[in-house]
Amino acid sequence: MKILIAYDSYFLNTAILVEAIAAALAELGAEVQLERIYQVNFSDLEGINWFLVGAPTHLRKMPRPIQSVLKRLPKGTFEGIKTLAFDTRYQMAVKKSGSAARQIERLLVK
Repeated sequence: MKILIAYDSYFLNTAILVEAIAAALAELGAEVQLERIYQVNFSDLEGINWFLVGAPTHLRKMPRPIQSVLKRLPKGTFEGIKTLAFDTRYQMAVKKSGSAARQIERLLVK
């Protein structure tokens, strides 16, 4: 199984989480590739089974680099690829803290 994890990180919290996720998946036998979201070559997703996107929730929203990259992708970019979004945010209700993962998920589905 080939997994690409794209992320953005301001204060390294998300980067630390991404590295832990990648290590755990690699232990299970997955081939994992880590990339900053703005370095991903979306025209070459050949063989990718899973595309994961991680980001901090910043000011109740997803970071602008993730938003600008995902909004520019053509429809069907992730056809045949399973996607998953996650975020790092304060441990409190989403209504109070916001959720980058929910916003990322909406863009991935589009």
